[in-house]
Amino acid sequence: MLSSGKCISCEALPDLDKLPLFHGTPVNMVISFDARELIKGAQGIVWATKQLLQAEIVSNALFAQNFNVEILNRQLADGPIYLLQLSSDSDVNEVVDFIWRGENGLRLKPDWSYREGETNKSFEKWVNG
Repeated sequence: MLSSGKCISCEALPDLDKLPLFHGTPVNMVISFDARELIKGAQGIVWATKQLLQAEIVSNALFAQNFNVEILNRQLADGPIYLLQLSSDSDVNEVVDFIWRGENGLRLKPDWSYREGETNKSFEKWVNG
């Protein structure tokens, strides 16, 4: 994850030094991230969602549990993503367990577990009881 909050990985072409690229040759790059890695606690990030309301509600639930969380707004090609970032790295495992990994927590599934345009059913189930 970059300091700007974006996750990147680089897959190099084999024998890149033998590829004839001349000055002025246009090069297209695609940058993507592994969404599963995003919410495992690196740099304190414990949750991500495309919905601001979901980020605010989960953040408030964490605040009620005495965890200090900041909502970060990052832009992706298809719109914003809201990241929940803990102020204390020592709480990461406990918070990740509470949000999505543990059996006794919120048990949320990330937005990208559902088809594009479909609502996050795990979040709705938690909110509506």
